Amino acid sequence: MGKYLEIRWQGQAGQGVMTAAELLADVLAQEGKYVQAFPEFITQKQAASIQAFNRLSDSPIKRHAGLIHADVVVLMDARLLLDAGVKNNTAENASYVVNTSYTPDYVKEKLNLSEANTIYTLDADAIANEEIGRPLPNIPLMTVVLDAAHLLTMENFRELLKKTLSHKYNPDLAAANIRTVERALSEVKRL
Repeated sequence: MGKYLEIRWQGQAGQGVMTAAELLADVLAQEGKYVQAFPEFITQKQAASIQAFNRLSDSPIKRHAGLIHADVVVLMDARLLLDAGVKNNTAENASYVVNTSYTPDYVKEKLNLSEANTIYTLDADAIANEEIGRPLPNIPLMTVVLDAAHLLTMENFRELLKKTLSHKYNPDLAAANIRTVERALSEVKRL
């Protein structure tokens, strides 16, 4: 990875936005990466939009400010495709990982993205709802981010995720989330 890899997670309250950033940081820190995770809460008229960020590096991170140009944008809610500000503060060649049943072509058109952008779509809500009983898209989307960016092997991710979730929550939830990892890897669409 270059100096830093910056990831912006966007969603609504209850979708596990901050949990995703924190879990990604936990897993990558165990792999010896330098990582930061921090939230930003935005209150708009009637909906609370949440953003969380990761900054990743192979060397110590000296920057302690907000993201300037996200390299990866994770949209945990398909309604964000209607938000004109989704592309703000993103790198020109940013990758987009979107929780939706829409195709990558649809997302590309909706966000007016270029050939330089890579788009991943996944119905992470459906996967999580079927495997853990709640539409929490964070683990399936994190799987796509880690796999697409080649940040660690999926075998290591499964082991570290199982260990982390078993410690923080319980082994049954960990096992269910490992199933979401497998499904994310097989069901993701890329353009």
